Amino acid sequence: MLFNESFSKAKKEFYRIEEQNEKAYQEANKAIADLRKAEQELGLTLGKLLNETTNLKKSIESLADKIEPQKDFVFLDESNDTNGKIH
Repeated sequence: MLFNESFSKAKKEFYRIEEQNEKAYQEANKAIADLRKAEQELGLTLGKLLNETTNLKKSIESLADKIEPQKDFVFLDESNDTNGKIH
């Protein structure tokens, strides 16, 4: 009789632990799925940012090509900049 009671308690404890393990396994799988989704969203966001940066660079380069160089520049004498001579 004592053996049957001990066996019954052990069996209940085993099933309780098994149920906890199953819940933990399901929660871990959900967390992994959430992380994968977040990783994918981050990748899309970074991809969009890279695309926008590339487009901005092209726009700036295009604008720079359209700007005419100025003819009247003022240069400081770089060889002896201590006097601040203007040429």
